[in-house]
Amino acid sequence: MSYYVPLPENTDEVINVVPPRSNFERKQPWIGRIEHAVKNTPSMRQASMLVGCDFKTFRKWAKLYGFWCPNQSGQGISKKRKRNQDICPLCNN
Repeated sequence: MSYYVPLPENTDEVINVVPPRSNFERKQPWIGRIEHAVKNTPSMRQASMLVGCDFKTFRKWAKLYGFWCPNQSGQGISKKRKRNQDICPLCNN
């Protein structure tokens, strides 16, 4: 038994795929991904990393969708603290 398999047409045309020139020509991020990232991360920068796009692009789309709520106080994000050596002058001897 033999099967008929159609072969592609032979054309000498070269198909050029032009990359998008700006972010407005690219496909926009999903609204559900942005909403999930904003709800589950303490900062907008971490949310943009979770979505996988640049922070400025994330900010643009989050503002457009109405999910932009930056954490100005930094509440819930651990900060680096320097250990002060001058607490006890007797300990330094």
